[in-house]
Amino acid sequence: MYTSTDSTSDDSRRLRPSVWRVIMPFLVVNCALGLVFLWTVHRDRSPVAPSLIGSSHSEIAAKTLGGASTRLILDARERHTLVYVFSPSCVWCRRNERSLAALATALRQSDPKTKLVALSLSGQGLEQYIPRIPVEFDVIFDPEPDSVTDLSLRSTPRTILFDARGTLIKDWSGAYTPELAADISQYFGILVPPIAEIR
Repeated sequence: MYTSTDSTSDDSRRLRPSVWRVIMPFLVVNCALGLVFLWTVHRDRSPVAPSLIGSSHSEIAAKTLGGASTRLILDARERHTLVYVFSPSCVWCRRNERSLAALATALRQSDPKTKLVALSLSGQGLEQYIPRIPVEFDVIFDPEPDSVTDLSLRSTPRTILFDARGTLIKDWSGAYTPELAADISQYFGILVPPIAEIR
């Protein structure tokens, strides 16, 4: 019995190195794939866009409704400029319409010197969308690449306020939710109603 037991134990010991030779390549491959995955995730991670508050801007180059090139001067040192960035296909821009109209009316009464400009990132469907924009806004569209890059003009809706020197002093991104509408109302000392609840 003792001889048989010792023989079985010796066989098990002899098998262990062969088992490890089979397992090790799989472990090495799995570790390598894990490292490659982590490196790929780190490489493709999008950087957080820095805040533009306090940055200086001289103009926004775009087009008029007639298709002519135009430059919205931001540093004329005459008045503030409020730029509402939208797109005709943006669902949240449509939900903003009532709030935007109230904002325009209130600013015209409380601060008539502030220039109101609606900037569409696309010309597609713009002609049909124009009646939805408050008459207080001048409308321009299709900003040039330099302006898109300068102001990170990618998402809509967005409400940007520049002072008379072209310094970006407020930047509200998104639809006029109760929180955002309250912040805008408090800043200007007016009443901007939030968007209607989704039904």
